[in-house]
Amino acid sequence: MLYIFCALFGEAKCLLEKYKLERDMSFNHYQVFGGEDMVLTVTGTGVLSAAMAVTEVCTRIPPVSCDVLFNVGICGADMQDASVGNVYLLNKISDGITGQDYYPDILRDYNIPEAGLYTVITPKYVEGALTDMEASGIYVAGEKFFTADRMIFLKSVSDKKIPVPETEDISQAVNETIAQTVNENISQTVSMDTINSCMSTLLRKTECIIDDILKRNQDTRNEDPELTERVERLAEDMRLSVTMASGLKQLFRFMAIEGMDAAGVIDRIYKENELPVTAKVKGKKIYDGLYEAVFSHLR
Repeated sequence: MLYIFCALFGEAKCLLEKYKLERDMSFNHYQVFGGEDMVLTVTGTGVLSAAMAVTEVCTRIPPVSCDVLFNVGICGADMQDASVGNVYLLNKISDGITGQDYYPDILRDYNIPEAGLYTVITPKYVEGALTDMEASGIYVAGEKFFTADRMIFLKSVSDKKIPVPETEDISQAVNETIAQTVNENISQTVSMDTINSCMSTLLRKTECIIDDILKRNQDTRNEDPELTERVERLAEDMRLSVTMASGLKQLFRFMAIEGMDAAGVIDRIYKENELPVTAKVKGKKIYDGLYEAVFSHLR
């Protein structure tokens, strides 16, 4: 499964439309959308919100070893060769608060230029780097569920620091203050038109990465077709949302990897419950009970 995280709904919109993802109302704290082998979460802005979103989604829909975290969104830039709309694959993420550096392990050549990024607590530029407000939080939370080679960060430049030239009429101190004020205000007022334009450009790069990930995941799993069909039927009989149905598939993949009797579990669910359920709340209760039982068994 592919776990996509975007800070803003505007960043997610083109992906929701492209992959026809549906809102999962069972998530109360974040906007979560599901599709076939894919779940997308709008985390909200800021390191803490991003980290909490990753933790909640990955706890409720636990990843297995071949799954991938994918952070997609916009960023600021103070790089001479960067222009608005440029797309970069992150090879280093620096936390501007703690000073800690993180390194996504890029094993595939996607023919996309690489760059480092600073995650900051308030919108500002960092010389020679890209900046955002979420990536380090996503990485730190993500590494509890994914290895470094299973986390991909793709950013499109939405705003760039504009140098304010010195003049004889303005002192250096005043000039620097103006430059800082102008540039920080630009960071905070990126228009929806700019976001849409950046994300449209980013989508073309994103599609090739998503297609590659989903193909590799399918090749890696070698799932039992009969079991897969039974899990899909179980999800229908439990009246699960699209996202929760994906979560159920993830749970059974996890069970298979751990050597648990997945087919026997399905038999027991049908024996102990009256399926198909008439109310979605009953299906969710069965799902939550199954999740707890699986992970209690492993503790």
